[in-house]
Parts: sequence; structure tokens; C-alpha cells
Amino acid sequence: MYPLADESLQRHYFQHPFWQAAFRPGFLMAALWSIITQFIWLYRLTGQPLFINHSIISPWAWYMHEFLFGFIGTVAVSFLLTISEQGQKVRKMSGPILVVFFGLWLVSRIAFLVPMKGGIEVAAVTTLLWWSIGIFMFWRAVERSGNHSQRVFVPILICLMLLDLGMFAMIIQRMEHLTSVCSGAGVLTIGLMISVAAGWLMPKLTAQRIDDYEDMSPEWLSPLLFLLSVGSIALYILNNFWSLGITVAPLILAAGVVHLIRQLFWLREEVLSDPLLWSLHLGNAMLGIGLVLMGLSFFIPALHMNLALHVIALGSAGAMIMSMMSRVTLVYTGRSQQVSWLMSLAFSLTFFSALARLLLTLLNQPFAAWTVSGVSWIIAYGLFLVCFLPALLSSRVDEEGQLEMA
Repeated sequence: MYPLADESLQRHYFQHPFWQAAFRPGFLMAALWSIITQFIWLYRLTGQPLFINHSIISPWAWYMHEFLFGFIGTVAVSFLLTISEQGQKVRKMSGPILVVFFGLWLVSRIAFLVPMKGGIEVAAVTTLLWWSIGIFMFWRAVERSGNHSQRVFVPILICLMLLDLGMFAMIIQRMEHLTSVCSGAGVLTIGLMISVAAGWLMPKLTAQRIDDYEDMSPEWLSPLLFLLSVGSIALYILNNFWSLGITVAPLILAAGVVHLIRQLFWLREEVLSDPLLWSLHLGNAMLGIGLVLMGLSFFIPALHMNLALHVIALGSAGAMIMSMMSRVTLVYTGRSQQVSWLMSLAFSLTFFSALARLLLTLLNQPFAAWTVSGVSWIIAYGLFLVCFLPALLSSRVDEEGQLEMA
């Protein structure tokens, strides 16, 4: 009797809507982790150590790693797994497999945070397993669905995995400069992913919500931007590991300018009245602005590269992630694609978080910059959880839908 009861409970648990699609645990856990990460970092700024083993891990290295890979990387993988698992030939990643997948993610987060012997090694191994499973499942779904245009994300994900593991290796070897190089390359790679995804999604999603919308951007603009972005990442890494003596600044500047030009072709006045659109368009523009600032940082000492990286990570990735998490959650839970004023406030606070980090630092107010930026982020993503937690935990309200990406 009892084994049957246990089996019934397990079956009920694995069949819960929360474990039926990668976006549900992925978005919820990533958003919550981003809030926890900001709390820990802000507490650390008061001079009080919290959890992190400072004899091994630099608090800055921990914060950058967890924000880039624990948050942004998690949302990216969850998003790609969700949109790729479409069609009758594709077996969705759900139930026990999804529990194990995000169980590995959770073990990695805890092992890297809590001081314990061998914790970093455990975090690195579980991270390798997590990325490997995620990339394989995404690749398999793409091949079985026949949507081969999504193949481009496989090497991008592999690059993110290698940079994630490289950051662990540099932390273990206590090579602080190369740790920063891995984080910088991670931001640029995330920017590449945003750029590629925007090339497919932005015109399509805008056309769905604006009548008579047409993509006016030249066809050669996106391939040029892709080449400039890949070249920037490669030269940035090679320069820092082998000192080639060739500045990457012109490539990064060019990528930023081309990105902004493409965004101008996509922009329409009607975008400004739709929160799900203006958050996407402004977030995409912030990537171009961040790249331009990063290129200028090579020539302007006061404009530290970290500020530009934060504009990309907070203002572009953070804002576009929130916008896409909102849209995907609404579409895949069968809800109307409309958001309340609370989400408009959340979108605005995400951009404010990036601007506060940039402007207050330039005004020589670093503590205020971190505090205002961090608190704004916590409120923004707290609002996201308040608005979307019920949808992430409950069943669909209508027939199954999908967010096309072809």
C-alpha cells in the first residue's frame, strides 16, 4: 500500500505544471536568484562577509559569475529549450529530467556560495553537467523539429559554457585578471546571443502587435553585425591571453554603431505605447549603447570598461530578459499578451538600474551607484515574480500556443 502511495505522490509531483516546460522553473529560479545575488552583493558592500569564502573567491568574481551565468545563462537556456520544443517529433524536456536538470543548477549555486572544502570543484562539475544536458537537449530538439535556423545558438551556448568553466578555472588558480577577462568575454557573448535573437524576433514580434509593420532594415546589416560581434569576442580573448597588440576597440565600436543603426530601422512610434514592445526595443538599443561605451573605454580612462559591461548586462540583457520572460510566460500559459502597470514599472526600474550604475559612478558616487542600482533591480524582479508567479505555477488556461522563431 505504502509503495503505491509513494509512487502516486511522485507521479503527481512530476506531472505538476511547473515541471512540464523548461521556462517555468528556469524563469522562476533565475529571477529569484538574481534578487538573492543582489542582496548578497549589497550586504557585502556594508563590509560584512556573507557565505562567500573570501580566502578563495573574490566577492566581485562571485557576483559577476552568478549574474552572468547563474542568472542570464539560465534564462537563455530555458528560453531556447522552450521555443525549440515545438512540433510532434520533439519530446519535451519535462518531469524527472527537468527536476534533475535544475537540481544540478541548484547544487552548483549552493556549492559556489557556501564555504566548504571542494565547493568550487563541485560547482564546476555540476555546471559542466548542466550545460551539457541543456545544450544536447536543445540541439536534439532543433534537429528533430527541422528548424535549422536555430543551430546558430549551439556554438554560442558552447562558448558560454567554456567561459563559465574558464571562470571557475581562473578562480581556482587565483588569476584575477583572467577571471575578469572571462566575465568580459561572457558579456560580449551574451550580447552576440541577444543580437542574433533580435534579428529573428524583433521584426516578427513587432509586426504581431502593430498593423502594417514592415522590417525596413537592409538584409546585409545582420550578417555584418554578426561578423563584427564574433570578431570582437575573438580578438578580445586573444588579446588578453596572448597580448597580440591589436586593439579590439574599433571592432566593438563598429558593432555598437551597426547595432544602433539596425535598431533605428525597426523603431516605430507605435512601439512606445506597448510595454512589451518598448521594453524590447529599448533593451536592444542599450546593447548598442553599451558596445559603443565599451569601445570608447579604451580611449577614455574615466569611462571604465566595467561600466559599459554593466550597461549591457543590466540595461540590455536584464531588460530584454524580463520582457521576453513576460511574453513567453503569457504565450505558453495561454494568457492574453497584456501586462499591468506594475510590469511597466518593473521594466522602467530595470533600465533605471543600469543608468544609475553608470551615471552615479561617473559622478564619483560608487557606493550610491551600487546601492541604487541593486535596490532598483530587486524591486523590478520582485514585481516580475509578483505578477507572473501564479502563471508559472499553474496550468494553461487555453489551448497550447507557441512563440515562433524561424
